[in-house]
Amino acid sequence: MSFDDNALFRRHKIAELRDKTQGDHREVAAAEQGLSYVGLSGDIGCMINGAGLAMATMDMIKLAGGEPANFLDVGGGASAERTEKAFRLVLADKNVKALLVNIFAGINRCDWIAEGVVQAIKNIDMKIPLVVRLSGTNVAQGRKIITESNLPIIMAETLAEAAEKVVQARNEMVARGI
Repeated sequence: MSFDDNALFRRHKIAELRDKTQGDHREVAAAEQGLSYVGLSGDIGCMINGAGLAMATMDMIKLAGGEPANFLDVGGGASAERTEKAFRLVLADKNVKALLVNIFAGINRCDWIAEGVVQAIKNIDMKIPLVVRLSGTNVAQGRKIITESNLPIIMAETLAEAAEKVVQARNEMVARGI
């Protein structure tokens, strides 16, 4: 028997019975931070907003020859702090060889996400390639923030380009034995 995690707020007595040690530690940590995360077996980390875009992104990664390491939906209104938490969560998976951030900003804003990406990289000792694709609200400001940060971020204009670049970056890491 299982229970829908999204409905547990209505069933406090059932929620109290949950043994978090029996779940994927990454998924439990994500839920505690209000993030939707599902661990997968690949080596390309994904940080995306919106479940539909996440599914399309994972499909494009596979089409480009890669394997997603996770499904992570940062949702709407992702602050710089929330973005950094998402980065830490994805990077906690030691199998991740490259990370793709794919944001279509509607509720979110590209400049908020860009600030979060820059903050996360400055605060985290990130040793893997990062590909960022931004689209939507305040995209020009977001791209400017990333470009002016002078951090080693690979930018992409389209989802297909982002998938190709992240798979190529992952392949280069694997070839170097990392």
